[in-house]
Amino acid sequence: MSVTEFSKKQKERSTLTLEKKVEIIRKKDENTKLSHQDLAKQYQVDRSTISNILRDKNKYFQLYDTTPSHIQQQLRSQNIPVSQDMLKTKALSIYEQLKNSGVEFPTTFEASNGWVYRFQRRFDISSKTISGESASADQVAIE
Repeated sequence: MSVTEFSKKQKERSTLTLEKKVEIIRKKDENTKLSHQDLAKQYQVDRSTISNILRDKNKYFQLYDTTPSHIQQQLRSQNIPVSQDMLKTKALSIYEQLKNSGVEFPTTFEASNGWVYRFQRRFDISSKTISGESASADQVAIE
């Protein structure tokens, strides 16, 4: 078997985002009769990938619940304004939690203004002034 024949038979490596993994878990929870093979076809991954995701679902939910974008969405849905300082504080808090749990990082993380700007752009988060009743919310209680 030549090298080109071997490389054609290898599957292309694909990665699923945390959001997609949580989506897979929720679909399986909503429809318990849905097979792993059906989910694998739908998301174009191996059946073993689906099995691994479902086996580690608690880990993925825990990670998803602590992501800054998820927290920001929850706060915005309740009309609670999210400042850049709040994003920085939460991101640093998550970094420390991960570091203390044994996750190794190649460099130290600093939630710089540039990081916040790119994060907001990536997740389409805008810093807008909210007026009305939600603007009068207790900022200390929110943080």
